[in-house]
Amino acid sequence: ASMYSLSVACGRAGTHVLAGHQITCQLWMATSYFCDGYADVGTMLGSRLLASTTEEAGRSMSRMTRRLLLLGVSTGLLAAGIFFGLRDSIIHVFAANAEVSHVLRGVWIILTALQPFNALVFVYDGLLYAAHSFVFVRNVFIIGVLGIFLPVLITADLHFHTLAAIWSAKVGLNLWRVGSSFFHINLQLEPAWLNRSPMECE
Repeated sequence: ASMYSLSVACGRAGTHVLAGHQITCQLWMATSYFCDGYADVGTMLGSRLLASTTEEAGRSMSRMTRRLLLLGVSTGLLAAGIFFGLRDSIIHVFAANAEVSHVLRGVWIILTALQPFNALVFVYDGLLYAAHSFVFVRNVFIIGVLGIFLPVLITADLHFHTLAAIWSAKVGLNLWRVGSSFFHINLQLEPAWLNRSPMECE
């Protein structure tokens, strides 16, 4: 739904902005092919570990969580490094039009800087599903969309009409998701996994 809303706003800003948006969407998901795998591991193995009430299972869940998050950040940093170092080459591959290339250069810093955070979003999603934190996920999305994404998107659509401004709405939403997930997984659930039955901390 967020990507559809971005597409609508980009379409209103002009065809070159919409074209840049479609390219940005593809590059934005660059880490997903790897981090979806990390998320799947977190969901499947995490569900099995959290089904156990042993102390060793809790410690294993904590270790797995930290390793998956490290893998996610590392993957995101690698993607960011590639985007930073090969900016002009990548843009040349995707955009032959000068106006579209200009639009992409305007949003490139956002695309590059957010790769580690995007990777963490994927990994945290898998861990949240393993912990059965579905109510938490629902509340995070409601607050993020209504309190961050929509206000930023509406402001960008009414006043700025640039791809970078429009995509700032997605940036805000993803940063909110990462921050809230860190609080819930690492600060709330993980201490309980280490000290008591993981089932008691959900």
